[in-house]
Amino acid sequence: MVLYLGYGLLFIILISTDIREISAPVTFYSLVIILMGWFAYLRFVTLRTKSAKYALIGSILFLVADYISWPIINFIQKIPFSPIFILLPYYMAQFFIASSVDTQSDSNILKA
Repeated sequence: MVLYLGYGLLFIILISTDIREISAPVTFYSLVIILMGWFAYLRFVTLRTKSAKYALIGSILFLVADYISWPIINFIQKIPFSPIFILLPYYMAQFFIASSVDTQSDSNILKA
């Protein structure tokens, strides 16, 4: 929870000082990402399944991708291969979140 709240607050503070005209959508986006991560964490703590672990890993990778991409796009645009540093964690996050959709492992636990 601390990871997600810390990320959200830092992201909102940094963005709101730079881009005032879109601070409301960015704040909303940050809150959605925080909620996604928090629910993934709760799912993992509750179920302790492989699919719950994949959802948690995916949500953390989304945070990492956002935390990496914002400074690169806004401050350090001349890094060679910067799109790779930005997109790789996003693709990995999508892979883990898609892999977390394993209905059989979670449904067996919920039936017990």
